[in-house]
Amino acid sequence: MSSKEADIVFNVDSLKLIRRRLHGWGWIYSKELKISNVEGVATKGKKKVRFNCVWGIPRNDVRQTFLSINFPGGFLISQVLPFVPDKVYIDVRDKSGRQELIDITPFLEFVPLRHSFYQLLKRWLKLTFLYLLRGDFTTWLKLASTKLHQVLPQLKPKKKFEKEYVNLSITNAYLIVDHDLGGGANYYRKRLIEEALAENKEVILLTYNFAKLSYSLNTYNNGKEDEWNLNIADFYTYFRESTPEKIVVNNLVSFEDPLLLLNFLIEIKRQGRTKIVFPLHDYFCICPSFYLINSEGSFCEVPQSWEICYRCLNEHKGRFTLFFPSGPPDIRQWRKTWGWFLQEVDEVRCFSQASADILKKAYPELTSSKIVIQSHSLDDFPVQRPKLDFSRGLHIGVVGHILEEKGAGILREMAEIIHEKTLPVRITVIGDMEIPPSHNFFKITGPYSRIELPKIIEKSGANIFFVPSIWPETFCLTAEELMALRVPLAVFDIGAPPERVAKYSYGLVIKEINAFSALKELMNFFEQMRNQWPVENT
Repeated sequence: MSSKEADIVFNVDSLKLIRRRLHGWGWIYSKELKISNVEGVATKGKKKVRFNCVWGIPRNDVRQTFLSINFPGGFLISQVLPFVPDKVYIDVRDKSGRQELIDITPFLEFVPLRHSFYQLLKRWLKLTFLYLLRGDFTTWLKLASTKLHQVLPQLKPKKKFEKEYVNLSITNAYLIVDHDLGGGANYYRKRLIEEALAENKEVILLTYNFAKLSYSLNTYNNGKEDEWNLNIADFYTYFRESTPEKIVVNNLVSFEDPLLLLNFLIEIKRQGRTKIVFPLHDYFCICPSFYLINSEGSFCEVPQSWEICYRCLNEHKGRFTLFFPSGPPDIRQWRKTWGWFLQEVDEVRCFSQASADILKKAYPELTSSKIVIQSHSLDDFPVQRPKLDFSRGLHIGVVGHILEEKGAGILREMAEIIHEKTLPVRITVIGDMEIPPSHNFFKITGPYSRIELPKIIEKSGANIFFVPSIWPETFCLTAEELMALRVPLAVFDIGAPPERVAKYSYGLVIKEINAFSALKELMNFFEQMRNQWPVENT
């Protein structure tokens, strides 16, 4: 759909009002506006409320279908409103202060979480009517072809959970609790399931789908996998009656009420012989801002003042706020509940000494004997050393899905320095990035397969690699993969990466976390590597 006033093209993929929780996502693009900020606005009569809208999310599906440029125009909304709205808008502003108010009320649905065939058909006909009314048939046709494969799987509903049909011996099973957001935690979960099945254990997987605001239960038994729709109350009832052999609380980010779930898991632990393992993939157990990035955009260093934490959480506009649509939780109660849980846990699995130290700073009473330092395995990663070309100047390679916490802001600032000083430096992001700069020397390849990474590196021309994360990563699988490929690698002196990069033959640890220092040190690092790089690898 388009807004002709400012040449804005947009779409709302989903927008639901569940009780008073407004939840949805979509994308916005404009050639004319250099969008700098997006907010949500809801009105009812004379009542009006503004709310956080996370914008700048890479949407490769839209880029591939509609555009031939880097496209970071995705947005997310999740907010409990003080009233049921008559109108919902997206307030789009550019760097000059120009404002456009986009009415997205026609996309709003008062529907249940699970769609029937009739509801899906009704929604699709409504969207078709909206596009054709605007005379935008081309956009509708492209959207239809893109979305058809997403709609069809929903027409085959999951089985409703009924405990009498779940043929598992719970006392011999492993229960894994995890989010469904992707990334390293889900990769680790996959390995956990494979290892448990190799030990002839039955596996039960509880996940929370933030997009649909719904729970699922997957069961793995005798080579068979089943998936069930689940009401969380049914889960609590089912597991009160019999306890599993082991519970792995892999990640609770995005869960509807993580503290309630923790209390339930503590109850299970206390009534049986269940062993609980807690892998520390991030710092959600310390703060709802699970990367420990404060409202000013830097590592908070776990302050010892509650007042600082309260102020930060109330001022924060980060993406994590979407998971708390009624506002930030009380940080004292948060730490208290997580502290109880950590006391009951049998093993806290940390993937670096740095992350263990941060955890101990937040919970000094945590018994050190519970903490196990365990590195991630790369036995499924293809180690094929790529050839690097140093003859055409510094070409910085950045690998992964680069969010603000992963260094998107650092890369944008570096690009501006390169542009202003006309430096002979290029940057390629192998993956995607939030709000990338629009310079000819800055390229983005889009999503990649780990198996293809060595070939993509060679094709990109990058010769010095950089992990620009500004949060204290608990491990950083990307850094480990790049070291396995034996390419020059630089990281900031924060979190887990410098523990390993400092011992790496082609490694550089950058002390100051800012774009100017990073670029200066990377340019010096390039000269050093160019002079000592093995001839056979060029």
